[in-house]
Amino acid sequence: MAWIVRIVSSSRAQPWPRPLPWQFRPAPIQADPRPPPPITDRGARFAELGQTGDSFGGLNALLTAVAGALVFWAGFMQHQTLKQVREQAKAERAYRQFQEFESLLFRLLELTATTVERIEGPKRKGDSAGSLPRHKGTRALDSLSRSLFDSVGSHRGNQVDAQHLLGALVGGYLTEIYDRQPSAFGPYLRLLYQTFKHIAESPLSEQQQIRYANIARGQISEGAVLLLALNGLTPNGYKFVPLIEKFGLLEHLHRRYRTEYEAALSLGYRRRAFLGSQERATHCNEWREKPLLPQESFKQLDARREEADNEADFSAGFHGNAAVDE
Repeated sequence: MAWIVRIVSSSRAQPWPRPLPWQFRPAPIQADPRPPPPITDRGARFAELGQTGDSFGGLNALLTAVAGALVFWAGFMQHQTLKQVREQAKAERAYRQFQEFESLLFRLLELTATTVERIEGPKRKGDSAGSLPRHKGTRALDSLSRSLFDSVGSHRGNQVDAQHLLGALVGGYLTEIYDRQPSAFGPYLRLLYQTFKHIAESPLSEQQQIRYANIARGQISEGAVLLLALNGLTPNGYKFVPLIEKFGLLEHLHRRYRTEYEAALSLGYRRRAFLGSQERATHCNEWREKPLLPQESFKQLDARREEADNEADFSAGFHGNAAVDE
């Protein structure tokens, strides 16, 4: 009973009004300042670490994407740089090749101009002893062409048809011109061949090749064009025919020779050999590498050449009544 008396006495000692039962509020729970006990379970520890790593997964993906983009950009820039370097090297190589082409071309032209001066013209009229000086160089070539014209004649004269006229022209050229000065004509014609071959085999465009070929053929006189055409029909000059047709080297044939000999020369050359660059570019004048006539077309002239070699008067050019005076 004593405890009942204490409860009653204690309740009487408290002032009125007393809080109702539902008005009681629990005291706030204070956080324990002590650290949580360490996790001893290994699976729980790994689970907690996995959750922590997952929080960085999105960041890792972003960094990977950025790194990939940077690698791609670096590769692209490297590719562009290498491409520019290759293009620059290609341009420099092409420029060097062009310089080498021009250097060799003009060197060949210089040698040709020097070599042609070794060619002597025919005797002059009334100079049976050969005491008068003869023409040299391009004037000598013109004189020799005129002498050949006077000696052979034309289709309107003593030649019955184009075939016989062409044979007479080639025979007269070999026996009376080339064989009398082979050490002068040989180098000159070979240098001409190498000059136009050098142009044809160059990496230049067709228009550029025509431009340089026009420069080279500008050094060939109108009279020398006839000799060049006849030389191409001989076994020694056979390889020159495609180049003569390719660049139209017979375009500037002297009008007198063209009137008299074009029909005969057309047996050995296609029409484009006598045309300018614009006409050669038309559809019906395509270039053909194979010549019209075979290489041994005038092989029968060898016997005539041997007879001419045995002549007592083996001086340069024509002799006798065929000599010219300019």
